[in-house]
Amino acid sequence: MRPTLYSTKLLAATVWLLFLPLPMSAQLSDVIINVVINDLGNARVEEIHDVIIPERATEGFLTMNNLQGSDVGELAVSDESGKPFTTVQPWRTDLSREEKAFKCGINNTSEGKELCWGVGTPGKHLHNIHYTITRLVKSYEDFDGFLFTFYEASHPYARHLKMVISKENGNFSPDDTRVWAFNYYGTIFVKDGKIVVETTRPFSKQGEKINVMVEFNKGLFRPATQVLTTFYKSVKREAFKGSDYTDLEKEKGAQQSSFFGYGVEDSSTFDTLHDLLLFVLLLAIPVAVIIFCIAIYGTIGYTNEMKRLFGNGRGKMMDWYRDIPFDGDIQKTAKVLCTVDSKLCSKDIVRNAYILRMLYNKQLHITIEHNEKGEMAEVFQVEIPLGREIEDDYNHNYPLFLQTFLYGAAGADHKLQPKELDTYAKNKTIELRPLARKMVNSLRPLDGKLEALTKEDVTQVFGFRKYLEEFTLTAERDLKETGLWKEYMVYAYLYGIADKVGNELGKVFPDVAQLGSIESTLAAIEHISGYAGMSINYLDTYETPEERQIWKEHMHKYYSSSSSSSSSNSSRSSGRGGRSSYDGGGGSRGGGGTGYR
Repeated sequence: MRPTLYSTKLLAATVWLLFLPLPMSAQLSDVIINVVINDLGNARVEEIHDVIIPERATEGFLTMNNLQGSDVGELAVSDESGKPFTTVQPWRTDLSREEKAFKCGINNTSEGKELCWGVGTPGKHLHNIHYTITRLVKSYEDFDGFLFTFYEASHPYARHLKMVISKENGNFSPDDTRVWAFNYYGTIFVKDGKIVVETTRPFSKQGEKINVMVEFNKGLFRPATQVLTTFYKSVKREAFKGSDYTDLEKEKGAQQSSFFGYGVEDSSTFDTLHDLLLFVLLLAIPVAVIIFCIAIYGTIGYTNEMKRLFGNGRGKMMDWYRDIPFDGDIQKTAKVLCTVDSKLCSKDIVRNAYILRMLYNKQLHITIEHNEKGEMAEVFQVEIPLGREIEDDYNHNYPLFLQTFLYGAAGADHKLQPKELDTYAKNKTIELRPLARKMVNSLRPLDGKLEALTKEDVTQVFGFRKYLEEFTLTAERDLKETGLWKEYMVYAYLYGIADKVGNELGKVFPDVAQLGSIESTLAAIEHISGYAGMSINYLDTYETPEERQIWKEHMHKYYSSSSSSSSSNSSRSSGRGGRSSYDGGGGSRGGGGTGYR
């Protein structure tokens, strides 16, 4: 992993966010799940939810049903402030949001358990949920393993999920661990000693889930639960039913043997095992040395790249750069930021910056008006897009695409309330899908390689950032005549220092004050941008039932044809990872819904 150049600080939710017109339902952007399994097969789980809470939501929940001998408990929750929630028992779902705030508990139901926590204030939050799963890994006659649902979509649907499963003492390898996954679009691999699961498309409907099946060689764990049948008969055979995995994998699942031959007690097997272990031991030392040397070489190479780009190995820019980077190309600037450190930028921030520029260029105006319910709400007046035709500008002009999308959603009166974007997308899904895909494609991949950057690239981007961070703008009164303060604010937002720069600019430029406080302006922009991002993502990933069926048939043909290749057979039938199966999964073991209500 690339070292972080700038220390990250977890920012508490700011007061102004409390007063935003919030969406009617929660928005769950990212879910991160870390699972650590101990020698006995019990697991400690940490989940991190990046969520926007609406006014009416009172609690988050994880449903655990059909545990089949396992149990969940030891619930602990905190939010972005780091404050631990108070555990209460029994949990009452009928209490108000205020009564549930900063509390968590387990709600026992007729089908299982719900791990619940109060959402606190509405707005953007990071919820950290910790709990344990006992007897996750069970011992079977042939292998040890599990099939477990770690996430099941229940409104809101997560846009992205990544899960890492690791062993408390030791690592996993493709030789001793085989993996399969069901009921979502994504991948699963054994990588760097861990099992890594990640989605490639957002969850889009109720019941989509992360169903993970793992088969371990004997000897990795000492599970407390013994099952008097094979893993294939008890788990795998049912999981494969209806899945996209190859027929070869389904047929030969029962015959997959342990690499080391554990469980066969005769002298010849013991001798073979002894020889193999001795061979591995002798091989491990030189391999470890090689890996260590590669790691050192990689670190030295990274430091050398930093010295080439920054003039030092710490990633710190020494001098200012006063001009707007790349003549105002936000995407080029964002790509440099992400290439140096992936935490410094994202597609959401790029979209927000473009909307802020639209506001300053008077392509967009913010007013407060009464909505259809008589409530005061933000309304965005969208001006007609000016530029080349969309058809003639394929995949290149993201700001033109974005304004065209906002303008269309605003309707005949050109007034757009954020929630209208969702309605617009769902009413004209097929018609708008090509535009959404152009928008997604036009945001070129932000992450690149350090060696592809030039010193001039880094000087422009990080030198201008240093200039905005350190220079007292009250001395730059000549900017009044140039109008550059608007671009300064756009780039300050892109750099994550908009508050500081906005305060300095406000001392000099009356126009800044006329737009209201920078906090409320940015909050309004992030509000509409969040809705736009979700709508664009929905359109980009939408598939008709006919298209989904065609895709399933294509994947079935692909896997069937690949079964004739021995190398492909080895990779797929051994469970060494790859694309997940959208279907199959053997039902739900563990999950029964994850969401906010």
